[in-house]
Amino acid sequence: ELARALGHPFSLAEALIFSAVVSICMREYAAVRAYTDEALALATTQGLPHWAAHAALYQGWTKVMQGQGQEGLAQMQHGQAIWQDIGSALARPWFLTLQAEVYGHLGEYAVARATLTAALHLVAATGERHYESEMYRLMGMFLWQDPAASRGPALPADVEQHLQRALQIARRQQARSL
Repeated sequence: ELARALGHPFSLAEALIFSAVVSICMREYAAVRAYTDEALALATTQGLPHWAAHAALYQGWTKVMQGQGQEGLAQMQHGQAIWQDIGSALARPWFLTLQAEVYGHLGEYAVARATLTAALHLVAATGERHYESEMYRLMGMFLWQDPAASRGPALPADVEQHLQRALQIARRQQARSL
């Protein structure tokens, strides 16, 4: 509301996108869609490709999570293409994690794990660690859920290793979520 009152398009787009991020973490799909619809319209009319990329990615994520898999993946790829076109590397691990999450949601566990591996390589290279614990949690979950990996009822060591790593990172960061 403050950004609206200021009448500053960049600040409003930023506020909308960060509200969408919070809604993603809370799995509030309708809110993500509302924030990103407004952000995308604003970013398009004001020439703000940075925020247009975020909005497209988050809209795509929402579509996949709500059952529109191929359409959502295409929109996420469009958002990543915008991001690459403007030459930004910031938030790339986060974007890859969201992409991995949708691959896992679609049952493409090997692709999801490969995408998370790429994200973790970027984390090591850039030091951008704000979503690192979630990367490890998802890696463990995708290993556990993958029907190609014959598993018994007990938690396999590789799955437990990833989940423990996620907990260690979250505790070290004193995270209150994720």
